[in-house]
Amino acid sequence: MSAAPSDVSDTGPAGLVTEFLCGPQPEAILAGLACLHASAFPRGWSADELGVLLKTPGCAGFTARTDETVPGFLLFRSAGLEAEILTLAVAPGWRRRGIGRRLTEALVAWTAGNGIGDIHLEVACDNAPAVALYRQLGFREAGRRRGYYSAPNGQEADGRRDALRMRLGRRDVSQRRGVSQR
Repeated sequence: MSAAPSDVSDTGPAGLVTEFLCGPQPEAILAGLACLHASAFPRGWSADELGVLLKTPGCAGFTARTDETVPGFLLFRSAGLEAEILTLAVAPGWRRRGIGRRLTEALVAWTAGNGIGDIHLEVACDNAPAVALYRQLGFREAGRRRGYYSAPNGQEADGRRDALRMRLGRRDVSQRRGVSQR
């Protein structure tokens, strides 16, 4: 996996910094990410699960941090000419501040710099803020996975929720930026 280009780690609004994350991480970092993931999802990933992912060839991520905290992170896997967002977690108290957008844009920039053409993801159909964010960034619906996610607290009759499969291609990014692609 290629290293992060120098323009991917940058300072954003209110001192927010986006940094590339790859390879083995200290236990304290993994524990913090696991705590954040648990606050963002009904079934958060453990420090061990996150550690295994980050040591897996082709897996990496981005963190958003301030001087005091890490309010969000994104993990992805890349293979060949495709990347897949595995998770995007933003702490509840930090949502609606552009952190998810910054992390996803960092991935889009990284994939462009590494010759990766498509980014795929799956998101719960009822996660309206996430679906709206991805659509704003140019992701398009590519299908559905019926019953893919467990419903929190048995909210669905069958205990399952559908996943919306979404895709962002290089052409989609170029069109979003108003650049024609030949």
